[in-house]
Formats: sequence, C-alpha cells, structure tokens
Amino acid sequence: MRRRPLPQHQRPQESRLTLDYGKAKYDAKKAKAAQKRGSIDASLKEITLGFKTSEHDLLVKAKKAREMLIEGHHVRLTVRLHGRQLGLLSVAKKQLDFLESQLRDISKMTLEPMLKGKQFSTTLMPLPGVTQRAREAPTNTNDTSAPRGDPTPALSQLGTRASSACLPTT
Repeated sequence: MRRRPLPQHQRPQESRLTLDYGKAKYDAKKAKAAQKRGSIDASLKEITLGFKTSEHDLLVKAKKAREMLIEGHHVRLTVRLHGRQLGLLSVAKKQLDFLESQLRDISKMTLEPMLKGKQFSTTLMPLPGVTQRAREAPTNTNDTSAPRGDPTPALSQLGTRASSACLPTT
C-alpha cells in the first residue's frame, strides 16, 4: 500500500490521550490486595468448653487457641453451664484461669471472666509481637543444632517437657 502525501492545509489527526479504565481498576485492586496482605485479620474465634472438661482436653483446647492467637485472631473462651452448674462458677473460673495461664506468654486478657446468661466467658488477644515473630520464624522445621553423628537430639527437639534428667551426662 502506497501512502499519499497530505495536502498542505490538512494536518494529520492528533492522537488523544486516553485513560484505560480497566487497567486503572486492575492496578487499584492489586494495590489494595498488597496492602491487605501486610495487615492481620483480627477476627474473633471462640472455643467452648463444658463444665466437666478434663485436663487433657483443656490442654488440647489451649493448643488450638495458641494456633489461633499466633494467626492474629482474638479468642473467646467460653464455659457453658447447665442447671445446678450455675451455682458452681468457681469450677468454670478455674478452667478459664488454667487456659489463660497456658496462653499467658502470647496473649493478654481483654475481658475479665464474666457470666452472660448461661455462659461464663473471657476474651484473649495476641500480644503485639507474637504474629510478627510467627511470620519471621523459619519454615524449615529441621533443626541442625545437634552435630552430625551425635545421637543426642538438640534441646529444642525434646519439646517443652524436657528436663535435665533426659539429657545424658558426660
């Protein structure tokens, strides 16, 4: 195709600056997602207990609550009471105090235990640095602090119940 020369009195049409609305919307969505990625969703999760919940079950519930707190959620601990159990609030308070003592290192109590209807409950929130430390923690669970060939595991691999009696004497 051959171009024809334009007459002197006609000028080529100027291009207009057009904004691509779709691209602007896409960029705004990506910026909002990036901002959201850095923040923590502080929703409220609830863990319910019965009046006769055993100590082992309380430890399991404490472990689950710890995971929720590390994720950045607030946790409500609730003991449901029925009938004559409403007269024995001291037992429910002991359960909540036990759970709170298990989680004291990563959380603080925002609401003191109180009776609402037939539920005795309290609310815990994570301490400010807890979620940050969890994000910065290495994802590799292999601990190489024990030298190769040494059958003795590192103290961190023994768990929280490790005592000096578990370690070999040299």
